[in-house]
Amino acid sequence: TALDDDDTALDDDDSVDDDDVVDDDDAADDDDDSSVVAECTGDSLSLDGLNDYAQVPAAPELAIAGPLAELTAEAWIKGGTGVVLARWGGANFDSWRMRQNGGQLACTARYGGDLTSTAAFPTDGLWHHVACTIDGQDVTAWVDGQEGTQSGTSSSSLSGAPGTPLTIGATTTGGNVYTGLIDEVRYSSVERYTAPFTPPLT
Repeated sequence: TALDDDDTALDDDDSVDDDDVVDDDDAADDDDDSSVVAECTGDSLSLDGLNDYAQVPAAPELAIAGPLAELTAEAWIKGGTGVVLARWGGANFDSWRMRQNGGQLACTARYGGDLTSTAAFPTDGLWHHVACTIDGQDVTAWVDGQEGTQSGTSSSSLSGAPGTPLTIGATTTGGNVYTGLIDEVRYSSVERYTAPFTPPLT
């Protein structure tokens, strides 16, 4: 998948290869196809919430650096709970995660302290657009184009951690695995949303 300074999209043209799907059982038995429980259903990534997720390898284009660094991470999701997207590199690093927990979407970034924004998430089992934006000082959660609220404290700006991969369906270390469907992942080095919007369909 080609990466540039403004936008990194994982869509229908950038499907997740089998080698990018991580499953703890694969290491024990590579010959058993039934051990690969993360699979694409149609054009979406289907995760069962056990130990499977996908990762985009670390690259300089994924890192955030500087006091005015910006970020937008977004996807369409259906059902389930757990971490949707994350680059969780540790305290005081380029660390953020998007988590859907029942009726709430939470976006957390570490700016010296944890800064979190939450937005109500419908529990109707339908597809919904979710996004996290960062502008170098604040983090905002968005569900179907509607802005969430913010809480927490910040003591510094987000710094770079180029060695951290982008993880789809879990934290960087494979925790809080997502259960459900994920589609149309897009990662941008700009703050795309600053006011309520109509979610993109492509």
